[in-house]
Amino acid sequence: MKKTLILLLMVSLSVLSYSQSTKKERNFIREGNEKFEGKNYSEAEKAYRKALQENEMSELAKFNLATTYLRQVNVNDTTKNSLTQQTMKMLEELGNSADNSISSKANYDLGNIYYNKKDFARSIDYYKQSLRRNPDDDQTRQNLRLAQKQLQEQQNNKNNQDNKQDKQENKKEKQAESKENILEEQVSKEPKVIGIKKK
Repeated sequence: MKKTLILLLMVSLSVLSYSQSTKKERNFIREGNEKFEGKNYSEAEKAYRKALQENEMSELAKFNLATTYLRQVNVNDTTKNSLTQQTMKMLEELGNSADNSISSKANYDLGNIYYNKKDFARSIDYYKQSLRRNPDDDQTRQNLRLAQKQLQEQQNNKNNQDNKQDKQENKKEKQAESKENILEEQVSKEPKVIGIKKK
């Protein structure tokens, strides 16, 4: 009987501490959101980190932290490459979330990162993943179309450059052949003399 009472008391305390923890977590997320809206990204980052200290599995706090990092970092800035990599890793994990809203937004952000890096093929993949989770997202659909158009242009430019390079190589080959032919013609048209042996 005493064991049952102690067990019941322990379960009650753990449930109470869990609900208190989630309440603190939500408060820190709200605080972070307010700071984010006020464009105070460093303070928002601190609040989201506190939320993650309360609940390290909080996908909402992770997503908001990753979004805050994106606002602080230029993706193409190599001086903050480690923060960019950390952000991308967080978003990739969240892209597999069971929560469709978080997954869709994480994949959307990854699509934007790769678009800005001019890796249009990968951006297209992430936009498609985002649309699978949220098919009604018109902004993602528009970004997908832009990425597809950019990829097509990139491929066309590459083909044009390849063709131009091939033409230049062919032109050089023809010029070399032409020089050889001219030399052969010159050599064959020159009069030949027969030497006379001296006695």
